[in-house]
Amino acid sequence: MTSQKSQNKLTLLKLMREDLKHRRWMLVLSSFVQLFFGPIAVLFGFSEIEQQYYYSMDDPNGVYKAMLSAVARVTKSYLPLIMIVIAIVGALIVGIGGYRHLFNRKMTDMVNSLPVTRGKQFDSIYFNNWLIWLVPQVLSLILCMVIMLVKAAPYGFSSMILTSMLFVLIGAALCFACMMHLVILAVVLSGSIFNALLNVVFIGFDLIVIYFTIDLMCTACFDTYVQLPLFASDICWISAPSSGAYFGGLIARGFFLQSGEEIAEVFGSVTAFYLALAATIIVAIVNLVIAYSIYVKRKSEDSETGISNKIYGLCIRCVNSVLGGLFIAELINELLYMRNGSLKIWQMFFAAVASAVVFGVIDMIHGRSFKGFFSHWKQMVAVVLAMEAILVSFLYDITGYDKRIISESSIDTAMVEVYLYGMGSDGSNYIKDPEREGMLIDKEIVYGFNREDYYIEIPVHLAYKLITARRVLWKNYERYIFDPVTRSTEEYVENGNRYYYEDVNIVADRKVGFDFVRSYNICDKDVLEELINVPGFMEQAFPFRSGELGYPQRIWVTDRMGNRRDIEIPPELMEEVFDTSVQDFKDNYSYDYIGMVDRDFVYCLECEYYIENRYADEEDAYWINTMQLYLSEDDVRTIELLDELGFEDYKYTG
Repeated sequence: MTSQKSQNKLTLLKLMREDLKHRRWMLVLSSFVQLFFGPIAVLFGFSEIEQQYYYSMDDPNGVYKAMLSAVARVTKSYLPLIMIVIAIVGALIVGIGGYRHLFNRKMTDMVNSLPVTRGKQFDSIYFNNWLIWLVPQVLSLILCMVIMLVKAAPYGFSSMILTSMLFVLIGAALCFACMMHLVILAVVLSGSIFNALLNVVFIGFDLIVIYFTIDLMCTACFDTYVQLPLFASDICWISAPSSGAYFGGLIARGFFLQSGEEIAEVFGSVTAFYLALAATIIVAIVNLVIAYSIYVKRKSEDSETGISNKIYGLCIRCVNSVLGGLFIAELINELLYMRNGSLKIWQMFFAAVASAVVFGVIDMIHGRSFKGFFSHWKQMVAVVLAMEAILVSFLYDITGYDKRIISESSIDTAMVEVYLYGMGSDGSNYIKDPEREGMLIDKEIVYGFNREDYYIEIPVHLAYKLITARRVLWKNYERYIFDPVTRSTEEYVENGNRYYYEDVNIVADRKVGFDFVRSYNICDKDVLEELINVPGFMEQAFPFRSGELGYPQRIWVTDRMGNRRDIEIPPELMEEVFDTSVQDFKDNYSYDYIGMVDRDFVYCLECEYYIENRYADEEDAYWINTMQLYLSEDDVRTIELLDELGFEDYKYTG
């Protein structure tokens, strides 16, 4: 036991100097990698791009374009990407290499015998980790900056270069910190390098795997499931590798320089961006604090073992054993499509086997012995039983997820998706391109995945009607009618045209708690009639039929439901035909008219629209989408017009 006085003889700087002597190879490797992939690669990159324009006699601005292309490529693409990759790999190497003595009992005893506190030991290694990565990083970026300034400063790119280098450094540092803190935590929880690497995977990605496993099981087992209360992106911010790399890359590319509107397009709002960034930083700090707390109390006996913390080891075995069982159950569902409930028995059997195997293998790895497979067999049995209980709750809907309803008084506001699959709502994913006449653009490009742009608000009383309406459910892959109010079921008649149903996605924003998000196959005609007559629903759900997308570029009259394309409506008559069809649609718009029941069509028209392709490299790129326009006997004026134009031979008679 060393005294407090003797512990103070070794200063932090002396410890860092001594530690760095044993890790000089890391500093050399870091310097070589960052200099090679930094200034040397940038120099070659500039030379290659410049040559494309220097010898172009047709373009007097060739040199300027070369500089602009080179600077943009380096600052917005190459350097942000390569420095994030180097930060991740570097954090893994210095994190494991710096605390490698924890994997060997003799080395741990020797380090612990030094006249210095455990906390100071930890700090010296930690600061050296930063020094090994940061010093070469700064030198590399300074050289990159000098090269670019010499080449491009005369053309007015100095400010852009200086700003970009600063953001690259900040972004890479954030990524390095997130990853290194996770690696250090994984190391102090382990007694071997292999287990440390496994811990990086478990701690870094288990929450994401849990999220997607639950989402997968809900999708497979629940008829009304749409999404979990939290989005996948909300979980990713808790994962140090994913959030650190993502935010590090965003910052390195100068994301902070964008306007509030541009940031909101990616994150929904500026506030959401800063909250997610804060969560990433907090997780990194928490990982470091936990690692430090465990390190200062860790015993030498924990070295050369699989795992140094028994509670953590139990949690890892239990969580991954349950995940393994549930995943195999869903895999069996995909591989063996059986009816009458026999599939569920096989799912439970294989899930139990998989759960036990995952538990035993992790236990074997932690114990570093093949004999460790059954070393905690009682825990294994308990976890397998718990996994089976979770699986049964999904397979048989023990929680009543599909049959659950909420009170009308608990709903604050409600929305419903405007795309109803059985109603032929062609074009609902497009809007007019505001920049180019006669061209459409995908909503996703303009709005992203913002839910409000694909949904329309409905009254609370209608939302409650949708939630409590009679609907179609599946039981052992057979359909039946379910009444959520009386909880009664009855047979579904397919050929007797007794019931028709439509898939409706609804979001009920409750006054307290998470949103109530469901997908119902509603077969109540009156409720669906009221839904489609909500003001504005027609224009959003059927923008093509109601003329909101403008005139098509071409219209064909097709025979036998599109099996043959023979006649194209002349351009001078196209607008008249289309305007007449739009007017027929607006006059006849009702539940029965828009395709809720089976009926024959008189004409099938195929209308061609040009959709702007924003993802193509060349300018003015577009692709063609053909939307079908089926005319029933209710479209009297359009049919009469087509008959007068001589298209009678192309009527659908099948």
